[in-house]
Amino acid sequence: RSDMDSHHNSEVGTFLSSLVQRVSGVQAALVSDRDGVVLAKAVHPDHTSSHIINVDDSLATTFAIATDQASKFTQGKNKSVTAFYQDRVLVHISVSPLVVTIIASAASANVGLLLALAPEVNTALAGLAKELNDQEDRVHL
Repeated sequence: RSDMDSHHNSEVGTFLSSLVQRVSGVQAALVSDRDGVVLAKAVHPDHTSSHIINVDDSLATTFAIATDQASKFTQGKNKSVTAFYQDRVLVHISVSPLVVTIIASAASANVGLLLALAPEVNTALAGLAKELNDQEDRVHL
């Protein structure tokens, strides 16, 4: 999975940077695979020296497990999970097999807006998600 081609890498990086810059309250955004391997990350310039950069990679793995379990509730496939902490909000969006984590300020983020970004996130990551799914299919043949 670490051999993500430069075209997808550039597209995803550009998308994440744009998201971090244009959405109020967003401190960072990252794309991970379901094993927690961070494939791309963007951090708002105001937060480059903060703890945001050191977000635990296990978050994506935990989300992948949680969303799989939540999908068993007969309500359909789980698409996102939002976690509220004292000073920040984490919005995880599933773009299987990828997980997008948006880290935002609890004081200033509009969580409804962050969740409304899911279709845009899905569109931006569709190519990379397909590439990784195709790689997994080839491995399982």
